[in-house]
Amino acid sequence: MGRELAFKKSHREAVQNAKKLRRVQDKLWNNAAHAPIFCKEAGKDKNGKQLYRSARLIGGHAYQIAASGAATAVVRELKGDCAAFGMEYEASTGMPSFPRISVGAKMALEQFMAAYVQEAVCNAKATMTYIGKHKRLTRSYLRTAFADANESIFNASGPAARAAVIVPLKKAVKKDGKKDDDEADYTAPDGADDEAADDAAVAATE
Repeated sequence: MGRELAFKKSHREAVQNAKKLRRVQDKLWNNAAHAPIFCKEAGKDKNGKQLYRSARLIGGHAYQIAASGAATAVVRELKGDCAAFGMEYEASTGMPSFPRISVGAKMALEQFMAAYVQEAVCNAKATMTYIGKHKRLTRSYLRTAFADANESIFNASGPAARAAVIVPLKKAVKKDGKKDDDEADYTAPDGADDEAADDAAVAATE
Protein backbone atom coordinates (compact mmCIF):
# COMPACT_ATOMS: atom_id res chain seq x y z
CA MET A 1 0.00 0.00 0.00
CA GLY A 2 1.44 3.31 -1.05
CA ARG A 3 1.89 6.33 1.15
CA GLU A 4 -1.14 8.60 1.39
CA LEU A 5 -0.68 11.95 -0.31
CA ALA A 6 -0.70 15.02 1.89
CA PHE A 7 -3.66 16.76 0.23
CA LYS A 8 -5.78 13.58 0.45
CA LYS A 9 -4.91 13.22 4.12
CA SER A 10 -5.85 16.85 4.72
CA HIS A 11 -9.20 16.32 3.01
CA ARG A 12 -9.92 13.15 4.99
CA GLU A 13 -9.09 14.85 8.29
CA ALA A 14 -11.35 17.82 7.46
CA VAL A 15 -14.27 15.47 6.72
CA GLN A 16 -13.68 13.51 9.94
CA ASN A 17 -13.52 16.66 12.09
CA ALA A 18 -16.67 18.01 10.44
CA LYS A 19 -18.52 14.79 11.31
CA LYS A 20 -17.27 14.94 14.91
CA LEU A 21 -18.40 18.56 15.20
CA ARG A 22 -21.81 17.66 13.77
CA ARG A 23 -22.28 14.91 16.35
CA VAL A 24 -21.39 17.29 19.19
CA GLN A 25 -23.78 19.94 17.87
CA ASP A 26 -26.59 17.39 17.57
CA LYS A 27 -25.97 16.19 21.11
CA LEU A 28 -25.98 19.77 22.41
CA TRP A 29 -29.26 20.77 20.74
CA ASN A 30 -30.94 17.47 21.63
CA ASN A 31 -30.28 18.27 25.30
CA ALA A 32 -31.16 21.96 24.97
CA ALA A 33 -34.79 21.29 25.91
CA HIS A 34 -33.61 20.51 29.46
CA ALA A 35 -31.54 23.69 29.84
CA PRO A 36 -32.98 26.16 32.40
CA ILE A 37 -33.02 28.98 29.87
CA PHE A 38 -35.50 27.01 27.72
CA CYS A 39 -37.67 25.76 30.61
CA LYS A 40 -40.36 27.18 32.86
CA GLU A 41 -41.43 26.21 36.35
CA ALA A 42 -44.11 23.51 36.54
CA GLY A 43 -44.73 23.29 40.25
CA LYS A 44 -43.10 21.01 42.81
CA ASP A 45 -43.22 17.30 43.45
CA LYS A 46 -44.22 15.63 46.72
CA ASN A 47 -40.69 16.04 48.06
CA GLY A 48 -40.67 19.79 47.42
CA LYS A 49 -38.31 19.61 44.45
CA GLN A 50 -38.90 22.23 41.77
CA LEU A 51 -40.09 20.78 38.48
CA TYR A 52 -39.52 22.29 35.07
CA ARG A 53 -40.98 21.73 31.63
CA SER A 54 -39.71 22.83 28.22
CA ALA A 55 -41.12 26.14 27.01
CA ARG A 56 -42.00 25.55 23.39
CA LEU A 57 -42.96 28.41 21.11
CA ILE A 58 -44.40 26.13 18.41
CA GLY A 59 -46.21 22.85 18.95
CA GLY A 60 -44.93 19.57 17.56
CA HIS A 61 -47.94 19.15 15.27
CA ALA A 62 -47.04 22.39 13.45
CA TYR A 63 -43.57 21.03 12.69
CA GLN A 64 -45.08 17.83 11.28
CA ILE A 65 -47.34 19.81 8.95
CA ALA A 66 -44.47 22.04 7.81
CA ALA A 67 -42.16 19.07 7.22
CA SER A 68 -44.78 17.22 5.19
CA GLY A 69 -45.53 20.31 3.10
CA ALA A 70 -41.82 20.96 2.47
CA ALA A 71 -41.26 17.35 1.39
CA THR A 72 -44.24 17.54 -0.98
CA ALA A 73 -42.88 20.75 -2.51
CA VAL A 74 -39.45 19.18 -3.05
CA VAL A 75 -40.98 16.12 -4.75
CA ARG A 76 -43.08 18.36 -6.98
CA GLU A 77 -40.00 20.28 -8.11
CA LEU A 78 -38.16 17.00 -8.69
CA LYS A 79 -41.00 15.69 -10.86
CA GLY A 80 -40.87 18.87 -12.91
CA ASP A 81 -37.13 18.51 -13.43
CA CYS A 82 -37.55 14.88 -14.50
CA ALA A 83 -40.22 15.86 -17.01
CA ALA A 84 -37.99 18.62 -18.40
CA PHE A 85 -35.23 16.06 -19.10
CA GLY A 86 -37.61 13.53 -20.60
CA MET A 87 -37.50 11.23 -17.58
CA GLU A 88 -40.28 9.59 -15.62
CA TYR A 89 -40.39 10.04 -11.87
CA GLU A 90 -40.45 6.47 -10.58
CA ALA A 91 -42.49 6.00 -7.42
CA SER A 92 -43.96 2.83 -5.92
CA THR A 93 -46.36 4.65 -3.61
CA GLY A 94 -48.48 7.76 -3.76
CA MET A 95 -47.91 8.67 -0.12
CA PRO A 96 -45.80 11.79 0.40
CA SER A 97 -42.47 11.71 2.17
CA PHE A 98 -42.58 12.50 5.87
CA PRO A 99 -39.18 13.67 7.17
CA ARG A 100 -38.53 13.46 10.88
CA ILE A 101 -37.44 16.55 12.80
CA SER A 102 -35.40 15.86 15.90
CA VAL A 103 -35.89 17.64 19.20
CA GLY A 104 -32.62 19.53 18.75
CA ALA A 105 -33.62 20.72 15.28
CA LYS A 106 -36.91 22.03 16.67
CA MET A 107 -35.08 23.94 19.40
CA ALA A 108 -32.64 25.45 16.88
CA LEU A 109 -35.48 26.50 14.57
CA GLU A 110 -37.35 28.08 17.47
CA GLN A 111 -34.34 30.16 18.45
CA PHE A 112 -33.91 31.34 14.87
CA MET A 113 -37.58 32.27 14.54
CA ALA A 114 -37.54 34.06 17.90
CA ALA A 115 -34.54 36.15 16.81
CA TYR A 116 -36.17 36.75 13.42
CA VAL A 117 -39.40 38.07 14.96
CA GLN A 118 -37.46 40.10 17.50
CA GLU A 119 -35.51 41.89 14.78
CA ALA A 120 -38.68 42.62 12.78
CA VAL A 121 -40.53 43.99 15.82
CA CYS A 122 -37.51 46.14 16.70
CA ASN A 123 -37.53 47.58 13.16
CA ALA A 124 -41.28 48.24 13.37
CA LYS A 125 -40.88 49.96 16.74
CA ALA A 126 -38.11 52.20 15.39
CA THR A 127 -40.22 53.13 12.35
CA MET A 128 -43.24 53.93 14.52
CA THR A 129 -41.13 56.10 16.83
CA TYR A 130 -39.60 57.97 13.89
CA ILE A 131 -42.95 58.69 12.23
CA GLY A 132 -44.63 59.56 15.54
CA LYS A 133 -48.17 59.08 14.26
CA HIS A 134 -49.23 55.96 16.18
CA LYS A 135 -48.64 54.68 19.68
CA ARG A 136 -49.20 51.01 18.86
CA LEU A 137 -47.73 48.82 16.15
CA THR A 138 -49.98 48.47 13.13
CA ARG A 139 -50.10 45.90 10.34
CA SER A 140 -48.38 48.23 7.88
CA TYR A 141 -45.45 48.80 10.26
CA LEU A 142 -45.00 45.07 10.81
CA ARG A 143 -45.32 44.25 7.10
CA THR A 144 -42.58 46.76 6.25
CA ALA A 145 -40.41 45.61 9.16
CA PHE A 146 -40.55 41.95 8.14
CA ALA A 147 -39.71 42.92 4.56
CA ASP A 148 -36.63 44.77 5.86
CA ALA A 149 -35.67 41.78 8.00
CA ASN A 150 -35.96 39.46 4.99
CA GLU A 151 -33.73 41.77 2.95
CA SER A 152 -31.05 41.98 5.65
CA ILE A 153 -31.04 38.25 6.50
CA PHE A 154 -31.82 36.27 3.36
CA ASN A 155 -30.46 38.61 0.68
CA ALA A 156 -27.11 38.79 2.43
CA SER A 157 -26.75 35.01 2.16
CA GLY A 158 -27.79 34.82 -1.49
CA PRO A 159 -25.41 34.79 -4.46
CA ALA A 160 -27.07 37.86 -5.97
CA ALA A 161 -29.50 40.56 -4.96
CA ARG A 162 -33.17 39.85 -5.57
CA ALA A 163 -33.90 43.29 -6.99
CA ALA A 164 -32.08 46.56 -7.67
CA VAL A 165 -33.94 49.84 -7.30
CA ILE A 166 -32.50 53.16 -8.50
CA VAL A 167 -34.24 56.23 -7.15
CA PRO A 168 -33.45 59.62 -8.77
CA LEU A 169 -32.61 62.40 -6.34
CA LYS A 170 -34.97 65.33 -6.24
CA LYS A 171 -33.39 68.65 -7.21
CA ALA A 172 -33.44 71.41 -4.64
CA VAL A 173 -35.84 74.27 -5.40
CA LYS A 174 -35.93 77.66 -3.72
CA LYS A 175 -39.06 79.19 -2.30
CA ASP A 176 -39.45 81.42 -5.40
CA GLY A 177 -39.68 78.32 -7.61
CA LYS A 178 -36.19 78.67 -9.10
CA LYS A 179 -33.49 76.01 -8.86
CA ASP A 180 -30.73 76.40 -6.33
CA ASP A 181 -27.44 77.69 -7.71
CA ASP A 182 -25.69 74.43 -6.81
CA GLU A 183 -28.39 72.32 -8.48
CA ALA A 184 -29.15 74.55 -11.50
CA ASP A 185 -28.18 73.48 -15.02
CA TYR A 186 -24.80 74.84 -16.23
CA THR A 187 -24.88 77.68 -18.75
CA ALA A 188 -21.75 78.90 -20.50
CA PRO A 189 -20.84 82.60 -20.07
CA ASP A 190 -21.25 85.06 -22.92
CA GLY A 191 -18.57 84.78 -25.58
CA ALA A 192 -17.45 81.31 -24.53
CA ASP A 193 -18.59 79.77 -27.83
CA ASP A 194 -16.59 82.32 -29.87
CA GLU A 195 -13.46 81.70 -27.81
CA ALA A 196 -13.82 77.95 -28.24
CA ALA A 197 -14.18 78.36 -32.02
CA ASP A 198 -11.02 80.56 -32.19
CA ASP A 199 -9.04 78.03 -30.15
CA ALA A 200 -10.16 75.23 -32.45
CA ALA A 201 -9.13 77.19 -35.55
CA VAL A 202 -5.67 77.93 -34.10
CA ALA A 203 -5.18 74.27 -33.19
CA ALA A 204 -6.13 73.20 -36.71
CA THR A 205 -3.54 75.50 -38.36
CA GLU A 206 -0.67 74.28 -36.15
